[in-house]
Order: sequence, then structure tokens, then C-alpha cells
Amino acid sequence: MEAKKWIKGVVRWFDEASGWGIIVSENNEKYEIHYSAIESTSNWKTLEEEKEVTFLPLDDPDYNIVERVREAA
Repeated sequence: MEAKKWIKGVVRWFDEASGWGIIVSENNEKYEIHYSAIESTSNWKTLEEEKEVTFLPLDDPDYNIVERVREAA
């Protein structure tokens, strides 16, 4: 089985009320993000627009959804 690879991207928008947002990868693919995928030491999980992130996409051929996301180092 091939190991999953972290992808670089940028947060396009994130709605704190709904917990959903969009990340665009380096190759311009759009991925949906839910707040539950955010890895953070803060109690309040959110993402800032235009923030660079790295993420693991969910292995799903039908949807571009983020499994885990963190701020880029």
C-alpha cells in the first residue's frame, strides 16, 4: 500500500459558523475541509483565509475532501 503524501495548499475560505471551507492545492485542485480535520493546539479550531497549509486528502475517488490539515511549517 502506498503511503499518503502531505500536499501544500492555501485556504481560500473558511466559515467558522458551519465549520466548512475550501483549500486549493499547488496544482489548483479544490478540496473541502471540515473543522474536525484541523490539527491545532488551540481549543478553537479555525483556518485563516490565504494561510498556507499542508494536508492529507481523504482516499476517496469521488470527492476531494481533507482528512487532516495543519499550518505549513
